Amino acid sequence: MVESEFPRSPAATLSALVGGGLIAATFLDFALWPLAWFAFVPILVALERPMRARRAIWLGLVAGMATNVPPHNLGEVCDALVALIDNPDLTVDDLMRYIPGPDFPTAGFICGQAPVREAYHEGRGILAVRARAEIETDEKSGRSAIIVTEIPYQVNKARLVERIAELVNERKLDGISDLRDESDRDGMRVVIELKRDAVPEVLLNQLYKHTPMQESFGVNMLAIVEGRPRLLTLKDALRVFLDHRRNVVARRTAYDLRQAEARLHRLVPAEFQFQVVVFFQLNRLFGRFRLTGIRYS
Repeated sequence: MVESEFPRSPAATLSALVGGGLIAATFLDFALWPLAWFAFVPILVALERPMRARRAIWLGLVAGMATNVPPHNLGEVCDALVALIDNPDLTVDDLMRYIPGPDFPTAGFICGQAPVREAYHEGRGILAVRARAEIETDEKSGRSAIIVTEIPYQVNKARLVERIAELVNERKLDGISDLRDESDRDGMRVVIELKRDAVPEVLLNQLYKHTPMQESFGVNMLAIVEGRPRLLTLKDALRVFLDHRRNVVARRTAYDLRQAEARLHRLVPAEFQFQVVVFFQLNRLFGRFRLTGIRYS
């Protein structure tokens, strides 16, 4: 919230919010809740939002809603917003040139571009996220090792190592001779050493199949828009945020205008208010001429 947007007094702030239509009563009228939060960046798209909401109805029925929006790179989202402002007719495919896909904090990679395109076009989809692993071979001993440097989103590294060890002890994974975690401040590094007769590519596929090295992320871009749940595409999510920012800026400007007019009434007599307004407007106009180098007489 901008400091100059509302009065500093809590009572005056609450009165301004209710009068401005930004706070309304809850369903049972026992509390107040905000209709919108002030944000300078699209939090719904930039940050991952796993939420579940339920609303009780008088008859005892319950409506359940869930949303799961993947996180995105903030710089890419801002670039897409600027492009959408310049050209509102951009399609989802055009916006994907700025936002090619989600940006998970634990990295990893998404298998294929088709699931991402489907999720952005329809608002729903399932993304297969894999850990990033490399195969290294020791020239002296001839043994190979699988080095895991990135894991899927919301996967615990310690739990992943424990799961691999459990599969080795249960003899469901053959060919692993040693397992250790060499992660430090420089980054993640899980080393899976293989036996001499093991085929690294085959064992890596087994790890993807039986361990959390491959997980599915269900995209559900459901949001409350104008009081109703709505499934949003990528373009819809960005456009809703732009509409919200226009509304916030318009309300802030209207409030600043009311405050300036009230201060003008207190400081300047009524018969001189018009002359004062004209003076300040001309001063601003001439100031622009000075900045642009235009001469006037």
